[in-house]
Amino acid sequence: MFGFHEFIVVSVHPERNMVFYVFGHDNRLMSYDMDSGEARMIRVLGRDCSEHFIPYVPLFSESLEDGHQ
Repeated sequence: MFGFHEFIVVSVHPERNMVFYVFGHDNRLMSYDMDSGEARMIRVLGRDCSEHFIPYVPLFSESLEDGHQ
């Protein structure tokens, strides 16, 4: 899939077996479905886009319902 090209992993969605990454000289935001092997372009971020990404981390508030932290 990637060959010798560079890419930056942005995030992983564990429930969907999906990886999100930035690829190419024009910083294309891509998704890769590990189950189907399909890669899709989400958006072209452009050359001026910063390569620093803050991953989304879900809050599992259900785990705090029993009073344990």
